[in-house]
Amino acid sequence: MKHPLKTIVPLLAVAALTAACNPFANDYSHVSGLQDPRFAPFTYTSDRKTKVQTRLDSFNERWPGMQATNGNVVTARTHSGILHALEQDPEYWLTGVATVPTTTIDTLMEGSTGDASVLPGVDPRLHKSVPKNCHFSTINPEHANAILPPEKGKGNRDFKTLPISAIAVSKDCQLLVLTAIGHP
Repeated sequence: MKHPLKTIVPLLAVAALTAACNPFANDYSHVSGLQDPRFAPFTYTSDRKTKVQTRLDSFNERWPGMQATNGNVVTARTHSGILHALEQDPEYWLTGVATVPTTTIDTLMEGSTGDASVLPGVDPRLHKSVPKNCHFSTINPEHANAILPPEKGKGNRDFKTLPISAIAVSKDCQLLVLTAIGHP
């Protein structure tokens, strides 16, 4: 049976478009998904596959003043591979959502800059960790960087502090949303 070219071309176009929109095609599809308007755009990159981890140590060892009781993070080295393997001071980024006690939120609220019109740009896979009914306040990162890290010389060498670049807290949901990037 012979199909005219007019029939085959549209079928190939539909097949190509369907394959391009397949959410199961690769692990990086979360980056190209629809942007949740509650969050700033996610701008961090890595040339390695990242994953969401439930790691309290990623919060509490880097920032003991946080006292997180639950949390999810995505963290990565900005660049890796052979060319960057010899870097003496590699850059890392971390995005996370953590449950923290009221005392932590109260201390952070001393550095509030007002209601959060948009939350920090965390990895889109973390968006589901933030209930839609939470009210957030933006915190000055300088304030957070002054009160959350360990005292000089008392930090864990495996979890060095990263400078917090954006942070928001919700008193009603006891949540903290943050992004951090730097050279530990």
